[in-house]
Amino acid sequence: MRALILLGSINVGRNNLLPMADLRERLAGLGLRSVITYLQSGNVIAEWDGSPAALRQIVGESLADRLGKPVPVLVCGVDELRRAVAANPLPAAGEQDPAHLQVSFLATPLPAGELPSAVAALATDDELWALSPDRTEIYAFHPSGIHNSKLAGALNPRRLGVDLTARNYSTVLELLELLELLAASGS
Repeated sequence: MRALILLGSINVGRNNLLPMADLRERLAGLGLRSVITYLQSGNVIAEWDGSPAALRQIVGESLADRLGKPVPVLVCGVDELRRAVAANPLPAAGEQDPAHLQVSFLATPLPAGELPSAVAALATDDELWALSPDRTEIYAFHPSGIHNSKLAGALNPRRLGVDLTARNYSTVLELLELLELLAASGS
C-alpha cells in the first residue's frame, strides 16, 4: 500500500531536528520503499506491505529512539486524505486563505465529539473551528496567523488527550495532489 505518514513536532523551531535525508534513510531501513519526503515538516509518502497500525508503530518506535522522545505518527492513504478534504466544514476559508486554515489529524476520534470547552474558549472572534463528521480532524481557521493564535497552540495532544499533527490546508491539498499523481502514474 502507498501510505502518507504525517509526523508531529518534527523540525518545529529548534525542536526534534531531523534532516529529511536522514528520515528517508531511516524509513528505508525499516523496510519502506519509494520513500518521498515533502517539505521539512515530517510529510512522508512511502510503499509498505503491512498494516497502517504496524507502520505507525515501527515508525514511532524508530523516531522515539532517534529523537529521545515520542513523536506523533499518523498514517493514511489517498482515500482517507480525499475524505478529509471533502469533509472540510470551512470551505470558504480553504478557498480564500488556505495557509491560515489548519487541519489537525487525530490518531483516534476526539472523545465526546467536541473540543473541551477550555480549548474552544480560546478562539478569538475572527477564528472559526469545526470537527469532521467522524471527529478525526479538527479544522481551525486563524486569519490573524497560526503562530499568534491561542486556539492553535491548544490544539495539541496534551490538551486534547489524542495524538495529532496539524498541517495548513495548502499543504494538505498539495499532499493530496502528489498522492493522486503517484497513484495515476502507477509509481
